[in-house]
Amino acid sequence: MLPHEHTTPKARSDRLDLLRSTHANLSPVWGLSLASGLSKLLDPAAATPLGQWQDGDGIAHELWRVSDPDTIGRIIESVSSASVVIADGHHRYETCLAFAAERPDLAGVNATLCYVVELAPDQLTVQPIHRLVRGVSLADLETALATEYELDDDDASGLALVTPDATRPLRRRDTATTSTRSCCTVRSPTCRPSTSRSSTGSTTSSARCDQARPTRGSCCAR
Repeated sequence: MLPHEHTTPKARSDRLDLLRSTHANLSPVWGLSLASGLSKLLDPAAATPLGQWQDGDGIAHELWRVSDPDTIGRIIESVSSASVVIADGHHRYETCLAFAAERPDLAGVNATLCYVVELAPDQLTVQPIHRLVRGVSLADLETALATEYELDDDDASGLALVTPDATRPLRRRDTATTSTRSCCTVRSPTCRPSTSRSSTGSTTSSARCDQARPTRGSCCAR
């Protein structure tokens, strides 16, 4: 498993309390499998249909059960052959690890509910949302972006670098247009000096920085 997002203590503690109370995973961790060929192993013709429904956006969903031991074995082998990137569910993942360490006596505690899909361009679209960048100078960020994007491009449609002074359109060098709008907001964190004293009498000075967050409307996805 490859987690890649910062989690918050409050969300972790809430989910841990829920797991302690229910002893059940009520929602899955969404994982992206880097193993190729996983989708070919999921043949509806060899599975049992359980239901189907249509959501508010008009997208049809179908649920199938795979019960053939040989097929299940090939699926397990495929998923185990490569890393799985967490697309959503970092708090659920960390909570399950914490609960497994807390209650090793429970059966099945070393397993958790996951929704794993193959990372294939024709099957998965993950649209970008806004990202707040801190701890880097604007000049360094512009230099890094320039390796992949055209800055201030009049033909850009979607991506933008939002700074305190301007909104600068971005166009990926190998793409003429993009179908989504996203942006990065650069803002300096707020730092406060602090001093701590050890038992030996020595003094250590440091600075504590609060993570800056965008205000409502400062960065949006369309």
